[in-house]
Amino acid sequence: MTVQRTSKAAFKKIAKELSTKRGKVFQAILELDNCCDFQIAEHLHWPINCVTNRRGELVKMGYVADNGIGTGPPCSNDVHFWQIDEACLEDNFKAKPLQKSKQKKQKRQRRAKVTFGTQLAFGF
Repeated sequence: MTVQRTSKAAFKKIAKELSTKRGKVFQAILELDNCCDFQIAEHLHWPINCVTNRRGELVKMGYVADNGIGTGPPCSNDVHFWQIDEACLEDNFKAKPLQKSKQKKQKRQRRAKVTFGTQLAFGF
């Protein structure tokens, strides 16, 4: 499948904002068009868990959109299909920054302290 000129321009425009792996997943979705996570993983020769995390980040940022559920490879299960969000092809598109909230970070830090304290108390 050939990549359209507008899609190449969109990728060049946002490439600076994406990490290396995110950028590769974005480019794979551009090339494959309507694809599931398994097809992206197969295309990139990556484990599926690397693809799903990066694709999820792209969805949160607004670059990739869910294109519905269908039967996908390799075992004919229902899967989500993904495509580049048409809005990111527009000139006025503003990506949502991918940041964790301060509260979530503090909660994670408290949990780590409790776990570490438990390990010291019980000798784990």
